[in-house]
Order: sequence, then C-alpha cells, then structure tokens
Amino acid sequence: SGSTKFSVSTSAKSVFKGTSHHLSPSRVAPLFATTTSSEIIPREVLFGNPTYASPMISPDGEYIAFLAPSAEDEVLNVFVRKTSDSNNDNARMVTNDKSRGIRQAQWAPDSETLFFLQDFEGDENFHLWAIDATSTDKAEARDLTPGKNVKASNLIINKRFKDEILCGTNERDPACFDIYRIKYKTGERTLDTKNPGDILGYGSEDETFEIREALLKDQTDSSSTVQVRDDKDGEWRDLIKFPYGEEGNLVSFCKDGKTCYMTSSIGRETTALLKVDLKTGETLETIASNEKCNVGGIVLDPDTKEIKGISFNYARTERLFYDDELEKDYKLLESLGPKDAEVGISSETEDESSNQRWT
Repeated sequence: SGSTKFSVSTSAKSVFKGTSHHLSPSRVAPLFATTTSSEIIPREVLFGNPTYASPMISPDGEYIAFLAPSAEDEVLNVFVRKTSDSNNDNARMVTNDKSRGIRQAQWAPDSETLFFLQDFEGDENFHLWAIDATSTDKAEARDLTPGKNVKASNLIINKRFKDEILCGTNERDPACFDIYRIKYKTGERTLDTKNPGDILGYGSEDETFEIREALLKDQTDSSSTVQVRDDKDGEWRDLIKFPYGEEGNLVSFCKDGKTCYMTSSIGRETTALLKVDLKTGETLETIASNEKCNVGGIVLDPDTKEIKGISFNYARTERLFYDDELEKDYKLLESLGPKDAEVGISSETEDESSNQRWT
C-alpha cells in the first residue's frame, strides 16, 4: 500500500479447545535413537549470523540494501550496493554497530535514507535511526527518537510524503506511545496524535497521511476495539469491537473514503477479509476466508486500493489472485527456483509499470 508500517501479526484461533493428548506405550518414542553421524552440530550453524539477510530494494530501484556481518567484528550491519552491480562483495557498510547488531532496517521514501532500529547495549529501548545510505562520504546516523529510556514503535511511511514519517514514542509517558510527525532529514519533530493511555497502535489514511485509525485495548475485559475518525481533528468513534478470544484489525481505508478493508474472526474460527462501512461498521462484503487458517498477506494497488492478491498459510502458502499480471509474475518467480519452492516478496520499487523490480 502507499503507507507501510512495522506490525505484528497474530495466529489463527486454536482449534484444540479443552482437549488433551495421551501417549500409549506403543506410541512412545524410544529413549535412544541412532544417527548417521556422531558429530555435534556447531552452535554457529544453528545460531550464527547469516551470510546475507533481509534484502531491500530502494523505492527508485537504484540500490539494494541488506544485512550482513561486518568483516571486523562479525556483527550484523546494513550494507548497500547499486542494483547495477550484482556483486555483494562490492557493497558498502553504511552502519557501524559493534555490539548487538542491527536486525531491522527499511528504506525511506527518498531512496537515499535508511531507517534502522537499535537499542543501547541490550536495554531493549529501541530508537529509530536514520542514515544517508547513498553518500560516498562516511555518514553519521541520526537518532530520530532521542531520550533516555525512550522506545520507538509504529513507524509509518508514505510514498506521497517524501520528507516526513509518522512514528510512535513513549517519551511523554513510559506506558503508552504518542505519534510524532518527523522530518527525518532535519530531525524536526511535532506531536501529531496524543495517546489517551489505552491505545495499542495507530494507522494512517494514505491520501492525507493523517492518523485516522486506532486500536484500543480494554484492560477490564481484554477486548479490543478498532476506532476511526473522519480527519485529524475529528472525534474518534468505535467501529468494531473484538471480544476476548476474537481477533481482527483494519487493513486499509478504501479509495472511496466510505469503506475499509478489515480482518475479523467474529462468527467464525479463522479471520476473514471483509469490506466494512466506515460509518456503521456493517460488513458489506466477505471477500475471502479459509476455514483452516487466518488471512495472511494482502496485496493492494497503492493508488486504487483494489485487491490484487491474498495469501493463506496452513501447511504451505496458498494465494488467491485478483490481478492477472501479478499472478503471472508469481508464476515466473516460482519457475526460477527449485521445484515446489515458495515465493515471497520482501520489497519492491514504487514503479508499478513493466519496469517494477522486487526482492
């Protein structure tokens, strides 16, 4: 979609309710098992750093960024190279972490700046940092969420707003996250949306880049409520409440400004993708569901907000395609890998023409 944000997905509702499992003697595995080798697998093989990880193509398609261990300390850092140069050995290390390593990074809309999350010697207070990734000069990382014991969360990026981002921090109140509008090249920050104390996260509408969605958590009954408003100055209203044990969320506002896409498990065992009226919360259409698992990834056209593809992952990833060109692209990618290989898109360029590139 036009806006992107770091988020956490939830699992399908359990189908094992009140059941127990007992092993009969005939089904108990033997205490000793034979192997073809007596060698112990080295810990580095199981828990060591990858050679390369998390490839990210810049929005303009000019650069590839990825995580890799530094040559000196073997600590994960961010490396960048031109897409015209396919040799990763020529990539330049743009960050310089020497301790815990960097695990999350993302391109800014300007295709020059990289964002990454990093804490201080394992204190779990992850700040949002920005660094010029394309300059040949040695660049210094800029802390966009400064302050002692401050955590960054809920990063939202929009391709239509090249010079600013939305990001949550708990600098005002350690117990909750307010949303700040940040001009990431200068570090200028403005409080955009103040958290009343019971909001777990926020979402924006793409065209205006205004915060118009909130997820409220009621501690008294463990229910969650999706709230919406018509604009940045409008009053919040409840759209849908998810009682304890149910799950769902707002996926995206639709182009018409009157409806939205949501996932919901209410009335079913797994989440379904729905089209919902923004005024009444009424379900206008059940778009897709799978009785075995929750809705997974959802691909939307960033401009029209039309659905292009939906994935489900029970035993393997299965996809429903609503766009013929996207289906052709996936089939081509699958043909390039080993038999029965699964394909996933980690990043893509802004250009949605035939010149679009993915990682």
